[in-house]
Amino acid sequence: MAIRGLPNAYSFPEIDAWTRIANGNEQDVVIGEDYYRATSAYIDSTFFQMFDYELRGCDRRQVLTNDLDVIVSEAFARKAFAGEDAIGKQLKVRDDVYTVCGVLEDFGRRDLFVENDLFFSIKRAYDLYRSMDNFGNTMTFLTLKPGTDPQTLADKLLDKYVDYWGEFYARDGSKGAAMWGSSLTRFDKIYFDEAHESYSKVKKGNRTLVEVLLLVALILLVSACLNYVNLTVALTGKRAKEMTMRRVLGEQTRGVLFRYFSEAFLFTATCFLLGYFVAYLFKPLFEEWLSTSIPLIPDFQMVFWSVIALLLLSLISSLLPALLVLQFKPLDVVKGAFQFRSKMLFGRVFIVVQNMISMVLIAVAMTMSLQLNHLLSLPLGYRPNDLIAVSAFDLGFTFEIQDILRQRLLALPQVDAVGLAANLPYRTSFNGLHDEEGNTSWINYTSMDTTSFRLLGFKVVEQFAAPTDSMCWVDRETQSRYNISAEHPSIETRDKETNSKKARYRICGIVENYRSGMGNYVPRFEDSHNVIQLLGADGYYWSQLVKVRGDKDEALAAVRKTCKDVMRQLKGYSQELNCSYYDDSMRDALTQERHTMQFVLCFMFLSILISALGLFAMSVNYSEQHSKSIAIGKIMGASVRGSVWKLSRRFILLSLVAIVLAVPLCVKAMNYYLQDFYNRIDFPWLVILLSAIITMLVVILSILGQAIRIATRNPIEGIKTE
Repeated sequence: MAIRGLPNAYSFPEIDAWTRIANGNEQDVVIGEDYYRATSAYIDSTFFQMFDYELRGCDRRQVLTNDLDVIVSEAFARKAFAGEDAIGKQLKVRDDVYTVCGVLEDFGRRDLFVENDLFFSIKRAYDLYRSMDNFGNTMTFLTLKPGTDPQTLADKLLDKYVDYWGEFYARDGSKGAAMWGSSLTRFDKIYFDEAHESYSKVKKGNRTLVEVLLLVALILLVSACLNYVNLTVALTGKRAKEMTMRRVLGEQTRGVLFRYFSEAFLFTATCFLLGYFVAYLFKPLFEEWLSTSIPLIPDFQMVFWSVIALLLLSLISSLLPALLVLQFKPLDVVKGAFQFRSKMLFGRVFIVVQNMISMVLIAVAMTMSLQLNHLLSLPLGYRPNDLIAVSAFDLGFTFEIQDILRQRLLALPQVDAVGLAANLPYRTSFNGLHDEEGNTSWINYTSMDTTSFRLLGFKVVEQFAAPTDSMCWVDRETQSRYNISAEHPSIETRDKETNSKKARYRICGIVENYRSGMGNYVPRFEDSHNVIQLLGADGYYWSQLVKVRGDKDEALAAVRKTCKDVMRQLKGYSQELNCSYYDDSMRDALTQERHTMQFVLCFMFLSILISALGLFAMSVNYSEQHSKSIAIGKIMGASVRGSVWKLSRRFILLSLVAIVLAVPLCVKAMNYYLQDFYNRIDFPWLVILLSAIITMLVVILSILGQAIRIATRNPIEGIKTE
């Protein structure tokens, strides 16, 4: 079990044992003269009593008893100590020197925990996470005594939380509470559990994405099987004589069944091997899109289920055509009656189902494209043009040390101006405000100096006072929410000690409404509003905004080099700081949405390809079967246009039926995709019409060439075909 927050765990008799792991972020590690950037975690001394990972060099029953001990991963030990035994070696992190007391096996792709280079004692995290709260940074794992009801324990934990945190914790999210509820999650359910944030030390999966991709893949698989069965059945009349003669010559029923099964198995196995090869080629791309590792190296489990799937698909694909042939009589072969009936039934099913699938995927792909473009083009309310955002967190937080970097950047010929900031509009923090009734509203808190405010180009609407240190700008929406005016230039909150109002933010003026967060940002709290606080020389800074000119790539390279040089000068090692253009960061935030759209586009093209190839093959078979009647019709005076329509109408009419049936499915699928976006487009009804048109164009282009060929052929040749 994993839980969030566990004060005084041993006061619960239902809990048998527990241990914790906390997020340590990335660390600057110096070993001798070498510098390394390493990921880290903080763990309890009992961690390896609960998790059976291979550990050498120390007693797994009691690890990290010395606060200056550290456990390293095998991968980091190989990289940092060049094959030497890491046990007993020393490394420096910040101002502390740690001794390697153990080497831990690397976490595998199937392990729940994120890979880490260093493991420190959790006591070292006490200074980082006050009260060792468990809201994302720290996770507690526990085992329950036999007979314990998890839900009952979760309720008891919630009682403990409310008592432990006092007025900061609520039983539910009413009145704008930031901390509320509790979670108790079974270990094998954590991966898809929404209660555990992505910045914790466990891997996080997107259940919705996985389910959607699996569903679409299964639909395409069913479509491909249906296509194979349909084409096989369409050829049943031609193969009936062959199979009838084999039966006359003594082949038994199981021989016919096995013949069809072996053909389907050979075809399916070939497709499987080709599919595996294509998947292997595109594996790096798919891993990037999914932000995870995809295991394609065959193991026993993968081979076993692949063989089962292969046999099952082969059986499904071959059983129906074989049974139809076995029911066929020699007299029916001569009449050709079965060929007509099978074509009418299975051809219709394929055309309707496949075109429904194609139309739905086209509609969803177009909706995704429109939504993504909408998020990218949302008005910001400020202008981040030609601004590079530098995350200088590792440099230090004081004005003096940040100003060293700023002066070096200002000396670059590509730089026009540099402003200091802490929280930028696309990465705000949250501050709570309390009223007399105990309700909480929230501030999307942005903080920067006056230079950064000017560089971002906020449009000032009204000014009450001079924009000096600690004064704040708010937008129109915030002004309306808190009734701000020249006579009332402040946002107030309740003083906890005196239970009276006090000014929390002093307002110097109003700016036009601007957007906090990225394009896919969902407000954490419903009652949240924008505030920009101006910071002076006594403020804390960890970001810089650099206004550049000239070639953008050259300017970005110069800024990155300068940041690295300053880190070498001040810290003694060449660490690269995170530098990127502001608008690029906004686009990068939508990477997951873009990758999901690309997946659906791939599936859409596959569906259209399956549909087009199936329709083309059917049109070839259908046209050849009706070649004689078309030829006779032309001799009797039928026009080419009429002949083309006669050969095409069955496909077109069935495709129209498919489009009508697909419309409600399109609406449902499009609404399902859009519902998770806070900033979403209005429902795009025009997309359904465009999807129907594209679907019909695919049908027409797939069958028209063959229909025209038969309709324009010499009637004599048509009569000779049967």
